[in-house]
Amino acid sequence: MRRQLSFALLLLITSSVHASLVFDFSFDNSANGGGTVNGVIRGLSNGDSAATSVYVTSYTGPLAAGVGEYAWTAPAAYNRWTVANGAIADVVFDGYLYPNTVSDPLVAALSFGTPPPSRTQIKAALFTSYDTAAWNPVSPTYTLRNGNAPAPATIALFSLGLLGANWVRWQRAAIKNASRS
Repeated sequence: MRRQLSFALLLLITSSVHASLVFDFSFDNSANGGGTVNGVIRGLSNGDSAATSVYVTSYTGPLAAGVGEYAWTAPAAYNRWTVANGAIADVVFDGYLYPNTVSDPLVAALSFGTPPPSRTQIKAALFTSYDTAAWNPVSPTYTLRNGNAPAPATIALFSLGLLGANWVRWQRAAIKNASRS
């Protein structure tokens, strides 16, 4: 019984860990030469968090490069994502694609944000030069890939059920032992 109780308590304690969310994204890069940009954002959680990975999986535009992992070398303020109810609500992200290391010449840059004048609509851009970069007029689309992951609250309820079942079992054993005496 102690083993079951310990297991239930461990589940209850670890249930506060946030599940990592994965989003697919897509946007039309018409303001920067055309084509469609598709990719994956990993490591987000509900509320404010930083992405652990932003990867462009395909790009159909005329730029010679753009597919790969985008690293951010700027302060944490440039890798800030807000997720509310399974949807990306706000973002500030500036990432850079380098051929091998950060010291190599820049291949491409990827930005997500809420640029002026509205500061409310999320925009995106994939570009090779800041001199010619422009925000695309259409917002990117985001699709939650792992929306069916068990929520931490589900694990907590399961743990409480195990604790309750063990308590009832312990009470019955105590009553049975008391009636024998």
